[in-house]
Amino acid sequence: MPPYPYVLHVAEASGLVTVTDLTDEAYVSVRPAYDFGPAAGAGNAGRTGEDAESALASHPMQQEWAEPFDEVKAEPRFAVAPGGISARDVLGLGGTARLGCTTYHFRNLLLAGEGLTWFVSLAVADRRVTAKPVLLENVSRSIRTAAPQGRLPIQAVGPVLQSPFYGFQITRPNARWTVPEHLGGLPTALEMAREDQAAVAVVRVLTPKEGQSLEALVSDQAEAAARNLGVGKPEPKPATFGGQRALEIAYEAKAILSGKPARCTAVYAERQGRVLALVLVVASDADETAAREVEQIRHSVKFMR
Repeated sequence: MPPYPYVLHVAEASGLVTVTDLTDEAYVSVRPAYDFGPAAGAGNAGRTGEDAESALASHPMQQEWAEPFDEVKAEPRFAVAPGGISARDVLGLGGTARLGCTTYHFRNLLLAGEGLTWFVSLAVADRRVTAKPVLLENVSRSIRTAAPQGRLPIQAVGPVLQSPFYGFQITRPNARWTVPEHLGGLPTALEMAREDQAAVAVVRVLTPKEGQSLEALVSDQAEAAARNLGVGKPEPKPATFGGQRALEIAYEAKAILSGKPARCTAVYAERQGRVLALVLVVASDADETAAREVEQIRHSVKFMR
């Protein structure tokens, strides 16, 4: 972040971050690309600049960005990746965009990060972007990507809850299951709980250590459960999760669900370099309905692109 007159704006609801020059019409903005599509990522290896420009020009994020302008013209230039980011993970488009009497020169990027795709836009009014080296060099080239942490937006289609970022969907058994606000504890991708607090379902996204296998990661999780909850180390067992190979551990412990004893089952599956973990907890004194609903949740999980 450069010093004043540059200022930072963050819109937490949409994930938009903008660095703006208060003395000029110039900015760099970064936001999540909600449509992954084929436009960014390793699949771009071997694309020509013209192919890449065409892919980004037709991408929903670029079209949404261009909508407020009266006219947008793309120039035959393949934008450069930010520092430290592989060019094969970036699509770029440069050109001009006219709004009334003002012509903006822009460079837009679609950047494949770790689990998220980002749309980056640099725009300067009435001058080429090279006229703003602070934005072009200091800000744009400082961008780094990292694995997303914690809760990201969930899409609800009736009882089906989808996480387009992590690539899974899960179905609520009925209206008694709610999605509470996350107030603390471990970062989660999704939480569901029965209103009577008899059962909960939690989805976590774990990043293995370099070279760590699924078996080793699940063994570490089992050791952590034994150490932190005072139970015998649960033995990882083969399982199926979302239609693919998985491992699971199960144990019963005191005071792990609203201060009551409960049985916990955790299922782990590899997904694109990460591990998706579904943790299901049912109170020991819960009725059979709660246990059946938890099983419904487990079998409802589907992995998406």
